[in-house]
Amino acid sequence: MVRLRSLLPGTALAVLALLAGACTAGDSPLSQGTAAPAGADGGAPGTIVVGSTNFSEQLILANMYAQVLAQQGFTVETRLNLGSREIVFPALESGELDLTPEYTGALLAYLSDEPVVSTDTDELVAGLRDELEPRGIAVLQASPAQDRDALVVTPETAGRHNLETVSDLAPVAGQLVLGGPPETEQRRVGLPGLKEVYGIEFADFRRLDA
Repeated sequence: MVRLRSLLPGTALAVLALLAGACTAGDSPLSQGTAAPAGADGGAPGTIVVGSTNFSEQLILANMYAQVLAQQGFTVETRLNLGSREIVFPALESGELDLTPEYTGALLAYLSDEPVVSTDTDELVAGLRDELEPRGIAVLQASPAQDRDALVVTPETAGRHNLETVSDLAPVAGQLVLGGPPETEQRRVGLPGLKEVYGIEFADFRRLDA
């Protein structure tokens, strides 16, 4: 397969954790010491519910956060593989989940009415804080790890149409079928953004199970 350039400006993604009502500091996103805080009555703290969306990377990250919290003495429950961000974020906002791994650019694009064009982690985190803190959700320290959205084609397709970048798809996309998660059809980093930014319109879109 040939990996084409990043899908849209601002989709360089740094992993974040979100925790309702609390924010940590220090070298680790979850570093607040080794002892779990006592509850209001001096007893054990409440359970921290860690959630995730429905693809492999999210399952791995959510399990990592859950295991780190458990090792620090917290009581942890996991609710994983719940679906897309359109399902998981409202669950975080309503308090059904306490923590979920997220991505700076993608989440900011989901929350903001304005296009996200920055790829600078500090700027994206600041933008997220502006969006999330009024909702009672805190952004924890960003991980240095990154993930990027991309389009891939087979070497045969790339050779036949001389494809090297996303913009190269514009004149030939009408001959191609794009496959992706169902939300690709509606999100700005999917079909709407490809049309708006690059003038790309595929012959068809096929929804694929993550």
